[in-house]
Amino acid sequence: MNYRHAYHAANFADVVKHIVLLALIKSMQRKDKGFLALDCFSGIGVYDLHSTFAGRSPEYLDGIVKLWDYAKNNQLDELTSDFLNLLAQISDNNQRYYPGSPFIIAKTLREQDRAVFNELHPEDFPTLKENIIEFRRGCSCRKWQFENSDGYQTLKSKLPPTEKRGLVFIDPPFEKPNEYDLIIDGLAEGLKRFSSGVFAVWLAIKDEKQLGHYLNKLREFQKEVLYLEFTLRDSKGKSGLTKMGISIINPPYNIEQMIKPALLTLKKALKFDEYTNFELKTL
Repeated sequence: MNYRHAYHAANFADVVKHIVLLALIKSMQRKDKGFLALDCFSGIGVYDLHSTFAGRSPEYLDGIVKLWDYAKNNQLDELTSDFLNLLAQISDNNQRYYPGSPFIIAKTLREQDRAVFNELHPEDFPTLKENIIEFRRGCSCRKWQFENSDGYQTLKSKLPPTEKRGLVFIDPPFEKPNEYDLIIDGLAEGLKRFSSGVFAVWLAIKDEKQLGHYLNKLREFQKEVLYLEFTLRDSKGKSGLTKMGISIINPPYNIEQMIKPALLTLKKALKFDEYTNFELKTL
């Protein structure tokens, strides 16, 4: 367990990922009935961009900082505007702190909704609890549960939800060479227990062959899958993560139309060179 997300917080992949997460929550809340939000790899929930961790590799400069700068002089789509308003609640408009998925979930869930935040890292888990509980004020949802276990194990232990509706957010660290296989096995377990659930998986795309194998395995589930791919820059000769993906199994109705305007905004705001682009398609 060497991975610490604080080194990469607020980079371009985080910004795209968290805007999609916000869209998924909003889509789930079109119905009054409550749902479970299961966050399998939570991290610490809130990240200080002035910290030593963030300063070692300031990836946020190509991520949220570009979006903040773009927003000063350009009109935003509704989803991106809502996302930045959410960030302002934690940063108090000083643009220092960046929320992880637990904060976004905690701030947006309703009284009838429920959340489970899971983090395996022995140092990050207590920090996660402290960060999220500190921001409990102003949150409508009070039904939070914290778990300190393997993220894929929660797909067995926490499903199916009593609410019979759920959003499962899988954001693994990709520190293991067989991470794609672990995801597929986890999804198989989760879908076996909760076939109607919405499963959103973030992907660090470093090997196109592994990605192709993963997408083919997704098709074998015979479920509707919406797939998003966002490339920040030409990968040739560049270091660091340059391409990410998100696969959504059982995507909520009309989610594609909800996300696309935000992706168009991000393409302009995060632009690095002519290779910055996105693809959104149904598998």
